[in-house]
Amino acid sequence: MKLVRIPKGVFIYGSFEHWKSDYGSELKRRIETIEQEFYIGVFEVTQEQYKKVMGENPSRPIGPDLPVNYVSWEDAKKFCERLSLMEKRKYRLPSEKEWEYSCRAGSVAERYGRLASVAWSHENSNGTIHKVGLKLPNKFGLYDTLGNVFEWCEDEFVFKNEADRKNDSSDLENKIFRGGSYFHNEDCCRAAFR
Repeated sequence: MKLVRIPKGVFIYGSFEHWKSDYGSELKRRIETIEQEFYIGVFEVTQEQYKKVMGENPSRPIGPDLPVNYVSWEDAKKFCERLSLMEKRKYRLPSEKEWEYSCRAGSVAERYGRLASVAWSHENSNGTIHKVGLKLPNKFGLYDTLGNVFEWCEDEFVFKNEADRKNDSSDLENKIFRGGSYFHNEDCCRAAFR
């Protein structure tokens, strides 16, 4: 896996004012600090990489350079564990804060460029995933942080109150994924979308 070192730093985390009313699950805008540098994949995990580690490919459509999809949070964690054993170095999912910091790459905007130039979304994907790395990278050199396929984070979703938890009908076991995907519109392909 090709990795890039992400430096420690301070950034504006969370949703901008005009998104708050529509997306209540987004975190409130605030200043956050990344206190320790870390490494993150330059590209989304490809199907070829996933199959080499896990011995199977659950994705649809199939293609070695396409990002792996239809992977549960648990399977993403298993992938990191097995890759760690294979390469004798520690791999893990990023925290939600690390993911957003990496995605923003110094930008205070919701995107680091025009949507069509940085992401595969509902507007330009023709309803399917695309080979990793075809859009422009951000300033950290990361590709496809927005659009194409969602990206899992280590964190669990924290509900604002118990009533929200009881009303949640998702089957995602309250895990966090970020970045939007090829079938989402521009409202979802943003750094703060969760």
